[in-house]
Amino acid sequence: MEDSGYDLSSEWETDLSELSQHFVESCSLPPFPPLPLVKKAQATPESSLSSHMKFLQHLLTLKNLTESGSLVLTDLTHSETDSSTVSDSVSRMLDGLITFYRNPKLPFSKFWTEAVDTLARVINDSNLSNHILKTCSKKLEEFQNTLLQILIGRSHINRFQEQRYVSHNLVTLGSCSLLRKSIISLLLSEINCFVDDLRAIDQVQASYDVTRYENVFSLLWVLEQLLLKENKEEHTSGTGLDDQEVKKYLQKLDEAIFQLSDTFPLFTFYLWRLGLLLNSTETETIENDSLSQNSTKY
Repeated sequence: MEDSGYDLSSEWETDLSELSQHFVESCSLPPFPPLPLVKKAQATPESSLSSHMKFLQHLLTLKNLTESGSLVLTDLTHSETDSSTVSDSVSRMLDGLITFYRNPKLPFSKFWTEAVDTLARVINDSNLSNHILKTCSKKLEEFQNTLLQILIGRSHINRFQEQRYVSHNLVTLGSCSLLRKSIISLLLSEINCFVDDLRAIDQVQASYDVTRYENVFSLLWVLEQLLLKENKEEHTSGTGLDDQEVKKYLQKLDEAIFQLSDTFPLFTFYLWRLGLLLNSTETETIENDSLSQNSTKY
């Protein structure tokens, strides 16, 4: 995707010390000790910390859980209060992530990638996923939309570095099977809208928004990674995208490839690659449904 200006191979990292200028109050604080789960009803020193320090506390709480192994997470299911505490930490961490990503002045760092990775691992835990999705579904949807808007909405010259981080964050969230379908649907919807606009522009031979054209390649890359993941897991799980939804987008993409291939060859080539993956997903879903129906007969 060199033609798009979107470089996924470059390495870029912000030193954690730079983040302290934005996220730590100008006071001397000792290093964080291991943080236990904090019940909402208890009065704790957390109330005296800044909102950014609260975010770090919730992150460390969840990170300690994921690194402790599944036994700790399994034990939490025996207590509704403990499960609610985990969901509350997820909710508050989502608030912090949404606030951060909506502020274009704050630097991107692998620190935030680690936060998203921790979030995905907690949501992916079978013992906690239902409770978390029940209480945090709207915030998760808001966070997904926030990341998507960064990919398609920013126009400054350094946006490609931001897009690299955000793209990988969306792929990380999409590695969780419970979130993947909704993210794929968001991506397909946005790409479908762009295809409609580009076809209309091509028909009247008008000029197009170069920045938007470059940005859409980030969406194409994320969608490709998630479809590859979806196709791989279908062989073991037997679950996939709704075939009617796939057919709807395939029809639009095929028409776009036919119309736009001469004017936008790189874009239509990527659409063709996605079409192969979507066809593969659809075929796999049909085969799994057929096998399931046959097995019920015997």
